[in-house]
Parts: sequence; structure tokens; C-alpha cells
Amino acid sequence: MRQRRGTPKGHERLAAADYFRRYKKEERQPVRQVKVEEDQTLKQITDAWKKFRPGLQEGKARAKARYLLRGISYTAKDIEKFSLSLILFQHEKGFEWKAGYFLSQLINNCEDREITIHTHHLSVRINTPVYGNIKNVTINGDAGIRIGDHMTQGRILVKGDCGAYLGWNMDGGTVIVEGSAGSWVAMSMRGGTLHVNGDKPRFSKLFLHRNPKSDIKIYHKGKQLWPEKSDVK
Repeated sequence: MRQRRGTPKGHERLAAADYFRRYKKEERQPVRQVKVEEDQTLKQITDAWKKFRPGLQEGKARAKARYLLRGISYTAKDIEKFSLSLILFQHEKGFEWKAGYFLSQLINNCEDREITIHTHHLSVRINTPVYGNIKNVTINGDAGIRIGDHMTQGRILVKGDCGAYLGWNMDGGTVIVEGSAGSWVAMSMRGGTLHVNGDKPRFSKLFLHRNPKSDIKIYHKGKQLWPEKSDVK
């Protein structure tokens, strides 16, 4: 599932930010210009990004990103710097998926367990920026679809809203969304905990009832929505 892609330039970038702001529960700050000081490690990561051509097959795209990043030694701070530099590339075709594949591989390969990425300065939401997560990742801003995809442990904190399919193929760990989530929450989810603090999350009770052995917990503003009290033994 793809989201609409924007190509804002100059004053149009602010207009794009206003477009996305209508999905937010509360008024947020305007898109800010971010100055990124490039060092040698950031240059290596950026060079790998420029060579990255994901293609249509997700598995092959992730393998390509892993191949291009081989041999680059970096830390959580370098990932954070790179996420800020993505404002330079958000006009690229397929950016929302390309950035997700690339950031996921950066995070998975990093030895640090506490990682922050920034999206508040972007007008395009990044899809699946944390795939197969086992770490503690903070997304400072909004995120796209499939947050929690193939996650097994750890924590993802989204300091904003996220798109559809929150918890997609999730097996464990915790995802906290400070804003609202899109439709189809917990679809294909097998385990783990979801917290949504914006609008009440929309999920299929029918689907969850069909998976009685799943270990899924869903909360809205601290109140448990699933399992329902009548289902708890």
C-alpha cells in the first residue's frame, strides 16, 4: 500500500506540511529548515543512499540496502544526523519506501540500542522505518504505514501520528504512538503491545477473535481496549 508522495520546493514545502497537519489531533510547529554538518561517516552513509535503488520487491530492496552499508562503521548519533539530512532527498520518487528500507537497515546494523530518528522536518511520511525491531527507537515526528512491522522485542515511540497497519506482522515488543494511528490497527499482528494516545484506534475485533492464542494488548490513553474484560480469564 503506497501513500501519496509530495515534491515540495521552497514555499511549497510549507504548503505540504499544512496538508499533513490536518490529520493531527493538535496544532504542530511548521516545518523547520535543518542545517546538517556533514562529516566523513555521514558522507559514507549518504553515498550509499545515493546508490540505493530499491526496486519493487521488498526483500531484495532490504538486501540491497544491507549490501551498500557493509563496511561502514557508525553509531546512533550518525543515524540521527542522517535522518535530519533526508530533507534534501524527500523529492525523490518512492522516497517514503526508500527511506524506510534504508533507515531500517541502518538501525538493525547499529550496535547501539537507543536510537532516535527525526521526521518532524519532512513533508513526506516514511513507511516502515523500523523493520524487525529489537531495539528502543524514538521517531521524533510523524511516521507512515506498518509501524512495528516484524518487530519481536524492544520499543518504538512515535512522537506524532502514524499511518495505517500499526502493528503489522508484529510478534512482540511495545509501540507507543503519542498521536493517532490510521486504519487497520493490529492487522496480521501476532503479539506485542500497542499504545495510542490520540484518536481511538480502529481495529477488527473479528480478526482478533479469530486468533485466540495471540498475545496482543491494545491501549487507548492508558485504557485497555484489547483483550476486552469479558475475554480476560
